[in-house]
Amino acid sequence: MAQVITSRFLKDETQQFDLETIFVLSLNNRGIFDLGCIGECANLVYLDLSSNKLSSVMALRKLTCLESLDVSSNRLAALSGLERLESLSRLNISGNFLNSVDTVLPLTKLDKLKTLILKDDKKNLTNPLYASNCDASKQIVELLPWLEIINGEPQLGEVKELNRICSEMDVCSSKYNHSVSKQLLDWKASTFEEPSFVRLGFERNGAYEKAEEIANNCGKRSMEAHKILEEMRAFVFDT
Repeated sequence: MAQVITSRFLKDETQQFDLETIFVLSLNNRGIFDLGCIGECANLVYLDLSSNKLSSVMALRKLTCLESLDVSSNRLAALSGLERLESLSRLNISGNFLNSVDTVLPLTKLDKLKTLILKDDKKNLTNPLYASNCDASKQIVELLPWLEIINGEPQLGEVKELNRICSEMDVCSSKYNHSVSKQLLDWKASTFEEPSFVRLGFERNGAYEKAEEIANNCGKRSMEAHKILEEMRAFVFDT
Protein backbone atom coordinates (compact mmCIF):
# COMPACT_ATOMS: atom_id res chain seq x y z
CA MET A 1 0.00 0.00 0.00
CA ALA A 2 1.28 3.47 -0.88
CA GLN A 3 2.64 5.34 2.12
CA VAL A 4 3.08 8.89 3.32
CA ILE A 5 5.64 9.21 6.10
CA THR A 6 3.96 10.53 9.22
CA SER A 7 5.12 10.89 12.79
CA ARG A 8 3.00 7.93 13.89
CA PHE A 9 4.35 5.80 11.03
CA LEU A 10 7.95 6.51 12.06
CA LYS A 11 7.32 5.86 15.75
CA ASP A 12 5.61 2.57 14.98
CA GLU A 13 8.47 1.52 12.71
CA THR A 14 11.26 2.39 15.14
CA GLN A 15 9.53 2.03 18.53
CA GLN A 16 10.87 5.46 19.42
CA PHE A 17 8.82 8.12 21.20
CA ASP A 18 10.88 11.03 19.89
CA LEU A 19 11.78 11.43 16.22
CA GLU A 20 15.08 13.09 17.17
CA THR A 21 16.29 9.85 18.79
CA ILE A 22 16.11 7.95 15.48
CA PHE A 23 19.63 7.50 14.08
CA VAL A 24 19.19 4.58 11.66
CA LEU A 25 16.12 4.11 9.47
CA SER A 26 15.43 1.48 6.80
CA LEU A 27 12.21 1.96 4.82
CA ASN A 28 12.97 0.14 1.58
CA ASN A 29 10.18 -1.28 -0.58
CA ARG A 30 7.28 0.30 1.33
CA GLY A 31 5.47 2.02 -1.52
CA ILE A 32 6.45 5.43 -0.11
CA PHE A 33 5.66 8.34 -2.45
CA ASP A 34 5.69 11.24 0.06
CA LEU A 35 8.46 11.80 2.62
CA GLY A 36 6.14 13.86 4.81
CA CYS A 37 7.70 14.71 8.16
CA ILE A 38 10.95 12.80 7.75
CA GLY A 39 12.82 16.10 8.11
CA GLU A 40 11.97 16.00 11.81
CA CYS A 41 14.39 13.09 12.28
CA ALA A 42 17.13 15.66 12.72
CA ASN A 43 19.79 13.22 13.95
CA LEU A 44 19.45 10.55 11.27
CA VAL A 45 22.83 9.16 10.22
CA TYR A 46 21.77 6.26 7.97
CA LEU A 47 18.67 6.24 5.74
CA ASP A 48 17.52 3.59 3.26
CA LEU A 49 14.59 4.60 1.03
CA SER A 50 15.37 2.26 -1.86
CA SER A 51 12.68 0.64 -4.03
CA ASN A 52 9.92 3.14 -3.33
CA LYS A 53 7.95 5.63 -5.46
CA LEU A 54 9.69 8.90 -4.65
CA SER A 55 9.80 11.66 -7.25
CA SER A 56 11.39 14.26 -4.94
CA VAL A 57 13.94 14.32 -2.12
CA MET A 58 13.40 17.94 -1.14
CA ALA A 59 12.06 16.86 2.27
CA LEU A 60 15.51 15.49 3.17
CA ARG A 61 17.16 18.91 3.11
CA LYS A 62 17.01 19.28 6.93
CA LEU A 63 18.92 16.06 7.61
CA THR A 64 22.31 17.71 8.02
CA CYS A 65 23.70 14.82 10.10
CA LEU A 66 22.95 12.22 7.43
CA GLU A 67 26.07 10.32 6.31
CA SER A 68 24.63 7.49 4.19
CA LEU A 69 21.59 7.70 1.89
CA ASP A 70 20.13 5.07 -0.44
CA VAL A 71 17.34 6.26 -2.76
CA SER A 72 17.98 3.73 -5.51
CA SER A 73 15.06 2.33 -7.53
CA ASN A 74 12.77 5.33 -7.22
CA ARG A 75 11.38 7.90 -9.69
CA LEU A 76 13.81 10.76 -9.20
CA ALA A 77 14.47 13.08 -12.13
CA ALA A 78 16.18 15.74 -9.95
CA LEU A 79 18.22 15.88 -6.75
CA SER A 80 17.17 19.27 -5.40
CA GLY A 81 17.43 19.32 -1.62
CA LEU A 82 20.46 17.06 -1.34
CA GLU A 83 22.79 20.07 -1.56
CA ARG A 84 21.97 20.75 2.11
CA LEU A 85 23.21 17.37 3.37
CA GLU A 86 26.59 18.66 4.46
CA SER A 87 27.62 15.43 6.26
CA LEU A 88 26.76 13.05 3.43
CA SER A 89 29.62 10.70 2.50
CA ARG A 90 27.81 7.87 0.68
CA LEU A 91 24.95 8.19 -1.83
CA ASN A 92 23.19 5.58 -3.97
CA ILE A 93 20.93 7.06 -6.66
CA SER A 94 21.03 4.21 -9.17
CA GLY A 95 17.82 3.09 -10.86
CA ASN A 96 16.20 6.52 -11.19
CA PHE A 97 15.27 8.90 -14.04
CA LEU A 98 18.33 11.18 -14.02
CA ASN A 99 18.83 11.99 -17.71
CA SER A 100 21.85 14.33 -17.79
CA VAL A 101 25.04 15.10 -15.92
CA ASP A 102 23.51 18.46 -14.93
CA THR A 103 21.13 16.65 -12.59
CA VAL A 104 24.03 15.91 -10.23
CA LEU A 105 24.94 19.62 -9.85
CA PRO A 106 23.37 19.81 -6.34
CA LEU A 107 26.04 17.34 -5.22
CA THR A 108 28.83 19.84 -6.01
CA LYS A 109 28.02 21.41 -2.63
CA LEU A 110 28.87 18.19 -0.78
CA ASP A 111 32.63 18.16 -0.25
CA LYS A 112 32.41 15.20 2.17
CA LEU A 113 30.83 12.92 -0.42
CA LYS A 114 33.23 10.05 -1.09
CA THR A 115 31.10 7.28 -2.61
CA LEU A 116 28.54 7.84 -5.37
CA ILE A 117 26.53 5.11 -7.08
CA LEU A 118 24.68 6.12 -10.23
CA LYS A 119 24.89 2.71 -11.87
CA ASP A 120 24.84 -0.72 -10.23
CA ASP A 121 25.60 -3.41 -12.80
CA LYS A 122 25.11 -6.24 -10.30
CA LYS A 123 21.51 -5.20 -9.71
CA ASN A 124 21.01 -3.96 -13.28
CA LEU A 125 20.22 -0.44 -12.04
CA THR A 126 21.27 2.64 -14.00
CA ASN A 127 20.10 6.12 -15.04
CA PRO A 128 19.20 7.43 -18.53
CA LEU A 129 22.23 9.75 -18.53
CA TYR A 130 24.46 6.73 -19.22
CA ALA A 131 22.46 5.77 -22.29
CA SER A 132 22.88 9.21 -23.85
CA ASN A 133 26.44 10.02 -22.72
CA CYS A 134 29.32 7.54 -22.86
CA ASP A 135 31.57 10.00 -20.95
CA ALA A 136 29.09 10.51 -18.10
CA SER A 137 31.28 9.02 -15.35
CA LYS A 138 34.30 11.05 -16.47
CA GLN A 139 32.27 14.28 -16.47
CA ILE A 140 30.85 13.51 -13.04
CA VAL A 141 34.35 12.98 -11.63
CA GLU A 142 35.35 16.35 -13.10
CA LEU A 143 32.38 17.95 -11.30
CA LEU A 144 33.10 16.10 -8.06
CA PRO A 145 36.91 15.70 -7.98
CA TRP A 146 36.88 14.67 -4.29
CA LEU A 147 35.00 11.44 -5.02
CA GLU A 148 36.94 8.31 -4.00
CA ILE A 149 34.56 5.73 -5.48
CA ILE A 150 32.02 6.03 -8.28
CA ASN A 151 29.92 3.05 -9.32
CA GLY A 152 32.29 0.78 -7.39
CA GLU A 153 35.45 2.06 -9.15
CA PRO A 154 38.27 3.77 -7.14
CA GLN A 155 38.98 7.32 -8.29
CA LEU A 156 41.77 8.74 -6.15
CA GLY A 157 45.38 8.20 -5.11
CA GLU A 158 47.06 4.88 -4.42
CA VAL A 159 43.85 2.83 -4.59
CA LYS A 160 43.12 4.01 -8.12
CA GLU A 161 46.72 3.43 -9.21
CA LEU A 162 46.74 -0.07 -7.69
CA ASN A 163 43.50 -0.88 -9.47
CA ARG A 164 45.05 0.26 -12.79
CA ILE A 165 48.15 -1.87 -12.27
CA CYS A 166 46.09 -4.95 -11.40
CA SER A 167 44.04 -4.42 -14.55
CA GLU A 168 47.21 -4.20 -16.65
CA MET A 169 48.49 -7.41 -15.05
CA ASP A 170 45.23 -9.13 -15.97
CA VAL A 171 45.69 -7.97 -19.57
CA CYS A 172 49.28 -9.25 -19.62
CA SER A 173 48.15 -12.59 -18.22
CA SER A 174 45.43 -12.87 -20.85
CA LYS A 175 47.94 -12.10 -23.62
CA TYR A 176 50.27 -14.76 -22.26
CA ASN A 177 47.54 -17.39 -22.16
CA HIS A 178 46.39 -16.48 -25.67
CA SER A 179 49.95 -16.53 -27.06
CA VAL A 180 50.79 -19.92 -25.56
CA SER A 181 47.48 -21.44 -26.66
CA LYS A 182 48.00 -20.18 -30.22
CA GLN A 183 51.54 -21.59 -30.38
CA LEU A 184 50.38 -24.97 -29.10
CA LEU A 185 47.68 -25.08 -31.76
CA ASP A 186 50.24 -24.13 -34.42
CA TRP A 187 52.58 -26.88 -33.28
CA LYS A 188 49.80 -29.49 -33.34
CA ALA A 189 48.89 -28.39 -36.88
CA SER A 190 52.47 -28.87 -38.14
CA THR A 191 52.89 -31.61 -40.76
CA PHE A 192 56.46 -32.44 -39.58
CA GLU A 193 57.97 -32.83 -43.02
CA GLU A 194 61.72 -33.24 -43.12
CA PRO A 195 62.63 -29.53 -42.65
CA SER A 196 59.82 -28.97 -40.12
CA PHE A 197 62.14 -29.34 -37.10
CA VAL A 198 63.82 -26.09 -38.15
CA ARG A 199 60.50 -24.24 -38.35
CA LEU A 200 59.40 -25.76 -35.06
CA GLY A 201 62.57 -24.50 -33.41
CA PHE A 202 61.88 -20.95 -34.59
CA GLU A 203 58.27 -21.19 -33.42
CA ARG A 204 59.34 -22.38 -29.98
CA ASN A 205 61.88 -19.57 -29.73
CA GLY A 206 59.23 -17.04 -30.79
CA ALA A 207 56.78 -18.30 -28.19
CA TYR A 208 59.48 -18.21 -25.51
CA GLU A 209 60.44 -14.62 -26.34
CA LYS A 210 56.79 -13.52 -26.32
CA ALA A 211 56.16 -15.23 -22.99
CA GLU A 212 59.35 -13.69 -21.56
CA GLU A 213 58.26 -10.21 -22.67
CA ILE A 214 54.81 -10.61 -21.09
CA ALA A 215 56.29 -12.06 -17.90
CA ASN A 216 58.66 -9.08 -17.63
CA ASN A 217 55.72 -6.69 -18.00
CA CYS A 218 53.83 -8.56 -15.29
CA GLY A 219 56.93 -8.41 -13.08
CA LYS A 220 57.18 -4.64 -13.48
CA ARG A 221 53.50 -4.18 -12.68
CA SER A 222 53.88 -6.45 -9.64
CA MET A 223 56.79 -4.36 -8.34
CA GLU A 224 54.75 -1.18 -8.81
CA ALA A 225 51.82 -2.75 -6.96
CA HIS A 226 54.05 -3.82 -4.04
CA LYS A 227 55.53 -0.33 -3.84
CA ILE A 228 52.07 1.25 -3.62
CA LEU A 229 50.96 -1.28 -1.01
CA GLU A 230 54.04 -0.46 1.09
CA GLU A 231 53.29 3.27 0.83
CA MET A 232 49.67 2.67 1.83
CA ARG A 233 50.76 0.46 4.75
CA ALA A 234 53.28 3.06 5.94
CA PHE A 235 50.65 5.79 5.71
CA VAL A 236 48.16 3.76 7.80
CA PHE A 237 50.65 2.95 10.57
CA ASP A 238 52.20 6.41 10.65
CA THR A 239 48.78 8.00 11.09
